[in-house]
Amino acid sequence: MHERIAYAVTVLFVATGFVVLRPDKEGIISAAIAEPPLFSAPDVTPVSDAEPRSGAYAIHRNLFSFDEPPARVAEPIVETPRAVEMPVEPPRIEAPIVPQPPAFDYKYIGRFGPEANPIAAFARQGEIVNARRGDTIDGRFIVRTIGVESVDIGFVAFPAAPPQRVGMGQ
Repeated sequence: MHERIAYAVTVLFVATGFVVLRPDKEGIISAAIAEPPLFSAPDVTPVSDAEPRSGAYAIHRNLFSFDEPPARVAEPIVETPRAVEMPVEPPRIEAPIVPQPPAFDYKYIGRFGPEANPIAAFARQGEIVNARRGDTIDGRFIVRTIGVESVDIGFVAFPAAPPQRVGMGQ
């Protein structure tokens, strides 16, 4: 029974092949149902028929040889004359000159007197000046604080300037 079914399937398969694919007049097997092509390729010149353009490589098919590319002819570079540009320095904006307090030219040589209201001693070129807190020296300097090892000196003409600390022996 199985042999008959296998025989019938084989016959059916061969018959279908003859119906779908049948020989043409020239003996070439072609499809029984001829469909028009979806698109047609434009006429293309085969590569072997094309002539090389100037500056192009020669067409050949030897994969094992290496040909140097043709030398390129460099075109001369033509520079157009330019106007010489001088570097322009930006205008200098100088900050306004801010007056600075004068230099304290006295030397702090020590302190004496009571702890509550000490007296500071200063020396300059053989001259000795004694001052308490709040006193002015030479009309330009104000003694702000008196410590054991240093004093803070303010400036009469510059009340907003921070005081200058002067150490012992300076």
